[in-house]
Amino acid sequence: MSHPGSHRASGARSLIGEGQCLLGKDMATDESFGWPHMMLSEDDLEAGTISSIALAPGGEFVATGSDDSAVRVWSVKTGQLFRKWQAHEDSVWTVAFSPSGTQVASGSADASIILWDLHSATGAGEVGRLKGHDLDVWQVAYSPDGSMLASGAGDNTVMVWDPQGQALLHTLRGHTTQIIHLAFTADNTRIVSCAEARGIVWDAVSGMPIAALEDHTGSIWSMALSHAGDRIITGSEDHTARIWDTATGQELVRIHEHMGPIWAVAFSPDDEEVVTGSYDSTLATNDSWSGERRQVFSENPGPIDALAYSSNGKFIASGAADGNVKLWSRRDGSMLAEFSGHEDKCKSATFINGNKDLLTSSDDRSLRVWSVQDVLRLV
Repeated sequence: MSHPGSHRASGARSLIGEGQCLLGKDMATDESFGWPHMMLSEDDLEAGTISSIALAPGGEFVATGSDDSAVRVWSVKTGQLFRKWQAHEDSVWTVAFSPSGTQVASGSADASIILWDLHSATGAGEVGRLKGHDLDVWQVAYSPDGSMLASGAGDNTVMVWDPQGQALLHTLRGHTTQIIHLAFTADNTRIVSCAEARGIVWDAVSGMPIAALEDHTGSIWSMALSHAGDRIITGSEDHTARIWDTATGQELVRIHEHMGPIWAVAFSPDDEEVVTGSYDSTLATNDSWSGERRQVFSENPGPIDALAYSSNGKFIASGAADGNVKLWSRRDGSMLAEFSGHEDKCKSATFINGNKDLLTSSDDRSLRVWSVQDVLRLV
């Protein structure tokens, strides 16, 4: 029996991508070599561009939202498409896994949020639909304990939901433009949202604003919370990154390392360092408390769209607008390897499998898994 809007993968494929690898030590000669890797893609020529990606807490699955209105869930281990759900009526802009890893939330241009059961016996998936926004839902985020789901939309509001009871708890009003960044702090008590050049910290329980982040002079293009949740870093069109106190909204550090908008930011696993990546094709690391420069990485031919630290803090991965993915040494800033294979800009990068592999997504409609473990044997 078939179920409308949902099915297992047909035409899904796990391919061996024919990429290239250039080791940092070979940059002078530019001698790259073939680098097979796992590629997650579909045969369907109408498969949409990937607009968002979420990794399950256990790392077993990765979910994607696309502009063809589909939500896809892939097995990271096998590369096979595990679920494909099509119940939205327009592009899917955002996806998130619940902390338990059993539920996926998706937000769409159709202004709805759909909750999906990953392990539904029928494969139908949809277990709830949350309606309240008037325009595109750009962001969804679960609280770390799974008791709340926040959504940010083009109607300038943040809504806080009970994902179990599927009830609206709060509507947060204070922004004057669409919500482009949204996250809970690690202790479940606060929500951080950004729209245009302004951020707001909210009390997650009462829905009241606590602090405002207001000193940027250009749109905020990137945001990340420290793992402790006590600080926020934002990257802006004004060419600066700023670190804020979550409780007070006070600006603690201002970083001037770039000559262009900052499109990617991240805290190191120990929260002692931040990395920023810019449209000017550079990335830099700075002390997160003093702002002191640590490293500047400049061997990039294109704007930086994605950044990630390995969980052990030894490596940084970057993804660029030319599709290339680079692996860097955090210790000395040297480029260890460059992976090429994506045919369009790389939009996200995540270390997986205990830092043995790197998962990247691209506007070429594919996910790729690159072996970090293997390349480190060669450097």
